[in-house]
Amino acid sequence: MLSNRPLGRLANAVPAFACLIILACASSRMASAQGIYAVVGNDLITARLGESGTENGGAVTGRFSVSDPRTRATIMYGPTVDRVGVSGGVNVPGSFVTVRIDGGVAGGGQDLIFGDIVTGVWLLPPTELNGKIIARWGTLPGAVALKPVPPIEVTVEISLVHDVVSYRFTIINGIVDTIPPTFGTGAHTVGLRFAQNFAKDTLQFENEGPVILSDGGQVSTEVALTGASVPRFWKVFDSGALNPIGGVLRPTPSDSTFIAPDELLFSSANILSELWDHTPVLIPGFNFTKDAWDAAAAVFFNPAVIAPGASREIITYFGRQDTTIDFTRPWAAGIDARGTLDLIDVVPTPKPTPIIGFVTNQTDVILTNVNATITLPKGLALAAGETATKSSATLDPGGEARFNWSVLPTGDASGRLTYSVAFAAGPGTLGKVITRSIDIPALPTQTFQGGLQMVSFPETFADPTPAAALGLSVNDFGLLRWNPAIGQYQAVSRLVPGEGYWLSLAASKTVTLKNASPIPVGSQPFEIRLQNGWNQIGNPFLRIVNWSDVQVLTSDAVDPNYLKSLSIDQAAAAGLIQSAIFRYDTTDQSYKFDPTTNTDLVPFVGYWVKALKSNVSLLVSPPPISRAARAAVTASNGTNAGTRANNWKLSIIASSAGVTDAANYIGLASNAVDGLDKNDIEKPPAAKQGLSVGLAGSAQSGRAGVLAQDIQQANGLRKTWNLLVTTPTPKQDVTLSWPDISTLPRGYELFITDSATGQRRQMRQTPSMRINTGDASTRAFVITAEPRTGAAVFALNLQTRSSRAANATTIEVGSTQDATLAVRVKGSSGQTIRTLTGRSASLGNSATYVWDNRDAKGSAVAAGAYIIEVTGTTSDGETRRVAQPLVIVR
Repeated sequence: MLSNRPLGRLANAVPAFACLIILACASSRMASAQGIYAVVGNDLITARLGESGTENGGAVTGRFSVSDPRTRATIMYGPTVDRVGVSGGVNVPGSFVTVRIDGGVAGGGQDLIFGDIVTGVWLLPPTELNGKIIARWGTLPGAVALKPVPPIEVTVEISLVHDVVSYRFTIINGIVDTIPPTFGTGAHTVGLRFAQNFAKDTLQFENEGPVILSDGGQVSTEVALTGASVPRFWKVFDSGALNPIGGVLRPTPSDSTFIAPDELLFSSANILSELWDHTPVLIPGFNFTKDAWDAAAAVFFNPAVIAPGASREIITYFGRQDTTIDFTRPWAAGIDARGTLDLIDVVPTPKPTPIIGFVTNQTDVILTNVNATITLPKGLALAAGETATKSSATLDPGGEARFNWSVLPTGDASGRLTYSVAFAAGPGTLGKVITRSIDIPALPTQTFQGGLQMVSFPETFADPTPAAALGLSVNDFGLLRWNPAIGQYQAVSRLVPGEGYWLSLAASKTVTLKNASPIPVGSQPFEIRLQNGWNQIGNPFLRIVNWSDVQVLTSDAVDPNYLKSLSIDQAAAAGLIQSAIFRYDTTDQSYKFDPTTNTDLVPFVGYWVKALKSNVSLLVSPPPISRAARAAVTASNGTNAGTRANNWKLSIIASSAGVTDAANYIGLASNAVDGLDKNDIEKPPAAKQGLSVGLAGSAQSGRAGVLAQDIQQANGLRKTWNLLVTTPTPKQDVTLSWPDISTLPRGYELFITDSATGQRRQMRQTPSMRINTGDASTRAFVITAEPRTGAAVFALNLQTRSSRAANATTIEVGSTQDATLAVRVKGSSGQTIRTLTGRSASLGNSATYVWDNRDAKGSAVAAGAYIIEVTGTTSDGETRRVAQPLVIVR
């Protein structure tokens, strides 16, 4: 945040030379053979900041590093890393911060390294004090003759929150730690770039990638995420899918003072040889999940104007990324626990699992009455002798209080269970509630509701015939499966793990699988072979597996990806599969899908996946039991997906007789094309004859088939979508709606046209419409997106012509957008004489009114001066008003 006030804590600090003496006495430094560091650590994580010296031929000064004291693994490199024998015998520079001043070198300013002692000086060398590292570095004003360096001071405070390192930077326009303080005469723009080397393939810690983003996306090659695309966090696992590390970028969305970074860049270790501006990697096949490449990240806080004596504060985090934490000051709180249990933890005898709650005091005062209360859902219970509330009488500044519970799975529920811990501390009554999830393996006894549902059975059976495996009479259920080879449903003769089925039950039943054995979790993934077309699949394991963790393999020898293990996104880009999968929602009896890959494959649930070629397989492996459960992320399918005027997505919903088809989307995206691409999602075969909405392909695309999502290119041109509504019986009433129309940007006006009647409606003005499917049980519509001109500026123009001979006045109104008009004739004192309504105008089409020069009662108005006032209203509620004088002559 920016402040125009001097930084109080620093401005009133002890003079710099006194600080050095005091802090030196209390400091903790580590001296190696080459370099000197300040170090702070606990039993989970260690952070250090270099003061001076060299290591492996590289400067230690101003280098940041993080390590794990339990495994002695370095997880963010500070000094230069000697990569000889690992990646071709090169030295990779360490992690550091760039201070960009007044546009950087290219803009006539400077790009300086925090801690550099050529263009700057340590005002306070990196020093450990009360569990924190504090360092102050300032520029040497005028150090560069051609581009004089202004006085800028940067302070960093490094502290620990359980297993995460907090970096709090403060930028000051001036040098506070001099006597007297040095301030320049003008404002300067200053930003920070934190380059982080998390290079893999060390002997102790192997980050194999890909990078997992908070929205479920994956990154394995160079990408720059900016603005709203910057994730809340990112993490990467080692070769065993364990030991996550990464950054936390948006930890406190409710904290109005928190500044999120402007950009997150992932690339090779070349980032660490740059100061700010990045040169893209142009090497074909670059992929930092491969052994030949090292990975790095850069977090950018773009330059902002800072007035003389003012300051800007920036916070970012890096660490183990295996806990759930609320970092909001004055104290942080979180939960550290396993995210997944194995079947052996539940049956035959439930085994206790530890849950740790913690509070970290980020203030300079002692906290009192620190307590934590755990609340557990059905399926979890406290072990005997445990109490829900734990407490600590006091907590010193910088200290951490830990609260331990022993929790048992009861077997009453499985799947992803969410629990919470409520924290409180004094002084004051501030409290926090932290939630976290744990995946409990599914049990052989499951309750299935009555009606139609898509299911799977993650077991192998001694007798796989459905009746024997389910322990049901053949008259109690129906079981069908889609055969893509013939395009029809067929009866199921045997149950196979990894397959999905349609199950029909007359009433709810609790089913105990007979003579069933779970698929063993081993070093080899479970293979699900797909046929070309739509396939019904299921999770073959008893634990939740995220769709983004599934790998795709093609055994087609002529395919360039032959026998390569690809991620879902990579396989979709290669044209092997459609990345989005569908499930069947029994509540509204319709399909649902997640446009991202962050979908959990839940045991006993069935899913649709489309293979775009033959000889494609899915490789499924459950996550290690010590890995945390993936944070639940719900995609906002129905809301505006873009941040620019030409980037949006709109849901089209059909409902009839209690049944809804809601997963249908049209929209525009800058990375889309009008033809079929990764943004377009095909719809699976219908579960049964019922209500259905489909996008039949536009004239631009020339595509066939039915889409659930059709995203076209955002190029400012007119777009159309063909919509088909189908009901199971003729002459059925259906309500079509688009409830999120108000969220769309104003760059386009949307219309829906009935193909049978030609009736055209503005969708912003009509958020829903009731239709009847007629004798054919279908109704076709065309949705048109008309671009608005003039950068969506709404304006009216008005012209009037009075004819004495005709005793009438002609009023013509033009508009830059579609608008409903109201025309009022007012007297010289402002009173309304006559109102003319019911017309509309649009770009290229004027609305014409003829006023007969009479008032509302039909009497001729007297000669004199009048005012013609026109008010226009667009479909999204924007209004404009224009007025023009008129003289009536008799």
